[in-house]
Amino acid sequence: MSGRLLLRRLIRSVLVLLGTTIIIFATVRVIPGDPARLMLPADATAEDVERFRERMGFDEPVYRQYGTYLKGLLVGDLGRSMRYRRPVLELVLERLPATIELAGVAAILAVLVAVPAGIVSAIKRDSLYDNAFMFLSVFAQSVPIFWLGIVMILVFSVQLHWLPTSGRGTLRQLILPGIALATYISALLARLTRSCMLEVLMQDYVRTARAKGLRELSVTCRHALKNAVVPIVTVLGLQIGTLLGGSVIVETVFAWPGIGTLAVGAIYNRDYPLIQGTVLIAAVMFVVTNLVVDLVYLYLDPRIRYG
Repeated sequence: MSGRLLLRRLIRSVLVLLGTTIIIFATVRVIPGDPARLMLPADATAEDVERFRERMGFDEPVYRQYGTYLKGLLVGDLGRSMRYRRPVLELVLERLPATIELAGVAAILAVLVAVPAGIVSAIKRDSLYDNAFMFLSVFAQSVPIFWLGIVMILVFSVQLHWLPTSGRGTLRQLILPGIALATYISALLARLTRSCMLEVLMQDYVRTARAKGLRELSVTCRHALKNAVVPIVTVLGLQIGTLLGGSVIVETVFAWPGIGTLAVGAIYNRDYPLIQGTVLIAAVMFVVTNLVVDLVYLYLDPRIRYG
């Protein structure tokens, strides 16, 4: 059963990526109008536009342009950047480690902070700690990330001179963007952990475990948390995919050299092949992350393996 489930997930992932390529292609080449006019400067002559249109293949029917684009993707050709004069895939792969590093640190911080905080809040329901925890969680989810990043720069970099304002290469440069990116997901995971734990702690098997004289730590970790972890993994997987593909704001605020800042620069410079490449890579990372989450399900929940 698990093999067939995995096959269905793989087929679904391929279909999602195929649909993504159609949306990206239509957004860049069809919906805005003539892409040649958009890519070239405003003072370009009609002859320049026509030559550029023929060189890029924009004079061909749309379906043929998409077929050429799809054939290139199958062999790893995402096009050539108009600004950098280099292959798009090469540029994205240069920036990808920075984005993965930032997203990975943010995800680890979120898990280390949110899961224990949510468990303690569920155990101490309606206590002072629980009320303070709920207030801080709602506040953290309400604060815009760009505002939080700017405030952190003003406080810890400009006023206190503890941490650098931007850049990448040292651990100190990773602290502020990592915390800023982890804030929202931490609050979300903490509230979800609390909700799942509250539901599980009221189940009969938990009361039975306590009646057998098991220690509270064993009841919480071995019985309650193990059964509450599936929804947490689901949301965590979705959020990691979002972090990998959507950390544009944090990367821009802290001048972090990831694919987010690469995409923003491509938009400013009307570098449409680079825009297509960065969006597609972000979509691939999101789909792969969700596929990994599906595989984790097979390990965590036997009902999926044998159901």
